[in-house]
Amino acid sequence: MAFLTIFVTPGLPPAAQRRARQAGPRAVATRSDYRRLLTAAGFVDLQEIDATAAFVHTARAWLEERERHAAELAAVESKDAFLERQQDQRVLLAAAEDGLLRRALFTAARPGRRPPSARAAPPGSAPTAMPPSPHRPSRRSKT
Repeated sequence: MAFLTIFVTPGLPPAAQRRARQAGPRAVATRSDYRRLLTAAGFVDLQEIDATAAFVHTARAWLEERERHAAELAAVESKDAFLERQQDQRVLLAAAEDGLLRRALFTAARPGRRPPSARAAPPGSAPTAMPPSPHRPSRRSKT
């Protein structure tokens, strides 16, 4: 299993935790951390890959582009809704830049299950080979 999520940075003082919970999406209000939740659910081989820097970069770009296209977006959503969304995005971005929120890719496996890449291919097949397209000749053919 794999998923991306935003969460409160572990180990923050209470005031910083409150700010992070207010700034982030609703799911950041969980009282437990994802490693503990995944372990309690029986998952093993947990990995956490930090994606915060990429998230901050993307969130900033979204904010700037939405601002640049404010007039067009206001035609699709109300001006108040647009302004509220922009403000929410600024607050979220500031919390991530200040180290209060993180984004990470979590991966985990069920005990006894091997990932698809580790499973044996059926006899006589090449796991990475793609069948030739019926719409164009194979590179190996001379037609």
